[in-house]
Amino acid sequence: MIHPVLPDSMQFTLEAVADGDSTIQIARRAHVSPNTVKDRLRILYSQLGARDRASAVSIGYQLGVLAGALPALPCVLADGVPLDTLVQAREDLGLSQPQISQRLGVSPFWLDQREHGNRRFPILVVRRYAEIVGVDLDKQD
Repeated sequence: MIHPVLPDSMQFTLEAVADGDSTIQIARRAHVSPNTVKDRLRILYSQLGARDRASAVSIGYQLGVLAGALPALPCVLADGVPLDTLVQAREDLGLSQPQISQRLGVSPFWLDQREHGNRRFPILVVRRYAEIVGVDLDKQD
């Protein structure tokens, strides 16, 4: 059976990403610069066909490069997300729900349920949403 293998530095980086470490945390643990970590992430994304950290981790589990089962995404309740702020920022940018859902890789119906507070928002998705529309979640009350 063929088992995919990554070089040690790439394996370490992917495992650290899967653990939720930031670029700076990974750099400190690996004793390299944050720019080196960013370069490794770019190479990982290319090798795995991933578009971001979350998809790299998901693909890593699917390929067996990461051990164990794919963990559930941590979620926050919709009432903990500044929905009005996010939706207003999206509208101010002239992005429709279908456009933002496409950029997030989710269906418009899925997004609609969350924008109206009817379902939970996975943390990784809401952070990506905020990044796209320019909302700093850390500065929200």
